[in-house]
Amino acid sequence: MSKIRILYPFVGTTCGGSHISTLSLIYSLPKDIYTPIVLVHKKDMLLKHIDQNKVQLITFESLPYYEYDDFFISRYINFRIIIRLQKILTTHKIDLVHSNDIRMSRTWLFPCFLTKTKHIWHQRNKISFPDAVLSFLASKVITNSHFCSNSFPGYIKQNISVINNPIAMQRYDKNECKAKLLDELNLPANTIVIGWFANFIDRKQPESVIKIAAEYKNQFSTNIVFCMFGEPRRAIYDQVKLAIDKLMVGDIVKIMGFKKPIDPWMACCDIALATSVKEGHGRTLIEAMLINIPVVASSSGGHLEIIKNNSNGILVAPYDFKAYVSAIHKLTTDVTFKNQLTKNATLYAEENFSTQQHKTNVLTQYHQALKTT
Repeated sequence: MSKIRILYPFVGTTCGGSHISTLSLIYSLPKDIYTPIVLVHKKDMLLKHIDQNKVQLITFESLPYYEYDDFFISRYINFRIIIRLQKILTTHKIDLVHSNDIRMSRTWLFPCFLTKTKHIWHQRNKISFPDAVLSFLASKVITNSHFCSNSFPGYIKQNISVINNPIAMQRYDKNECKAKLLDELNLPANTIVIGWFANFIDRKQPESVIKIAAEYKNQFSTNIVFCMFGEPRRAIYDQVKLAIDKLMVGDIVKIMGFKKPIDPWMACCDIALATSVKEGHGRTLIEAMLINIPVVASSSGGHLEIIKNNSNGILVAPYDFKAYVSAIHKLTTDVTFKNQLTKNATLYAEENFSTQQHKTNVLTQYHQALKTT
């Protein structure tokens, strides 16, 4: 019996939570049944994060794809792109394409449809109406939260499965990691470390971190530092730097850049902060929970499906910077509350976000798609 050949296309210019989740799935697939093939449209930073010993890799200097703003059908149907991708599907005898990024889902939808190649459209954020309509052509749709699935029209929802992301974290000695960080930043040993983990894009609201820091500085004199981890994408990054200067918080806000693995850096933190608005899920919330870091998050999007307020985390209204500061202060002064919240969070994350459960659920979707004609 021949192996099932699955193509996983990526743009290649970015690396975030969806890439980590997908690569985790790919590496765990039983190799006696599946041949996973990763295709990268543009040789860039993602290649550094792919273990080429574990997967077949196809790369291009610049294979065309549809961008975020290519919404309308007139721009969607580019026959030169479609014909080229159809050839890739037939040449490599692909049985199924699993797209994990809206750009890839758009790009591979018509080539899959026209070649009758099965297509899993994996949606990790709220979807636009034109994209939702076109996703009807996919064999199956997977979302990582009900917040995402509810953004699809009713007639498509019967084809949608909500599957939690696979998340695993390595545990490090917290005291040792924190000591190294504070030494690197030349800060006192009693400094409270607040961690923010996201790429610098508008949905993640990095400027909110600056305003929270300013509000905290206005209220308290406690030694504290807000460490911002993530890829500093230029336009938003420039706005963040301007905000730091304007609010005069350069002494307590540190831009740390993209780190991999993130586990030891997250272990440095006393609290994880998640300011995203309309986030599809909230991977960093689960990562923090798994290593016993309490979470303060915006009450928006997928966060509402993860956090039960004051039980396994604290929810705060977006842009209510005083409330963020109050939550941080409570966690740093009420040890009993913090310990119980952290215990609840760790149990919740371990029970609901295992790699094995994710793989089982996704493979079920593969089998169902491949059985249909």
